[in-house]
Order: sequence, then C-alpha cells, then structure tokens
Amino acid sequence: MKVNRGKFFFHLIIVLIIGLFYRGNVYADKNSPSSLPVEQVYKDVDGEEFKYKGSLQNNQPHGRGIGTYNNGDQYSGEYKDGKKHGQGVYTWANGDKYVGEFSDGMEHGEGTYAWADGNKYVGKFKENNATGGWIYWPAGGKAWSYKDSKGNWIYK
Repeated sequence: MKVNRGKFFFHLIIVLIIGLFYRGNVYADKNSPSSLPVEQVYKDVDGEEFKYKGSLQNNQPHGRGIGTYNNGDQYSGEYKDGKKHGQGVYTWANGDKYVGEFSDGMEHGEGTYAWADGNKYVGKFKENNATGGWIYWPAGGKAWSYKDSKGNWIYK
C-alpha cells in the first residue's frame, strides 16, 4: 500500500497542534480534553474585561490563549501572570492589527501596527507607544516616524 506522505504529515501536524492547545487548559469537567476549555472573564492592565480561553496558572491567564473584549477586539498569543506577555496578535474591531511583542500587558518591543486603511508602521514600541520605525503608505513611500509624548505621529 502506497502512503501519501504529504497527507500523513499534514494530519500529524494537525494532531500535534490540537494536542498543544489542550495541554495546560482548564476544562469544564476538570480533566477531560474532550470537553471545551473553560471561558473565564478577566481584566487587563487598563481595567477592561475580556473573556479568556487558554492556559492558566494560579487561576490567571498564563501560556497561550485568546482574549476577546466586549467591544469586539481580540488578542491571541502569550500571557504571563494574567497579562499579555511575549508574542501575540491584537486585532481591533475596526480592522487595525498589531503583531509583535508584549510585556506586562502592553505593546513593547519589536512589532508591526497595520491600519485597516493599508498604512503600516514597523518598528519599536515601548509601553504601547511607537518609539521609532518606518511608516509605509499603500500608495508607496515611507518615512521614519515615532509618536511624541502627546500621542502625535512625528515623521522625518
């Protein structure tokens, strides 16, 4: 019998991903991966509530998970001690998206912020503030930029 290696490896990858997702989650019946992870409500560093599905430690989001906010925003990525921490993707309900590093619940480190209109900033962030990088416009062109202390974009 001839085995299609491509299909075999595809299914193997899917099984491994599912296994990693269920590892470390809290389940409705305490220990059965066949039940869905418990969805709990938490507050982020700004005090906004979000529904969370994912790994827990000491009853706090810790590890990989997904947080969904009441306004439609969503974060998918790593958590530490109840806060966004590590690599993740934050998608706003309006279509804007940040992909990159988080620390203590904030955009912090290298990242890309893409606006729904096609503009994109690629650079460094510190405590939710763009501190230096390139803005690219969909029609072409780019500029070195950052946000000042009042939150205004500065282009050079």
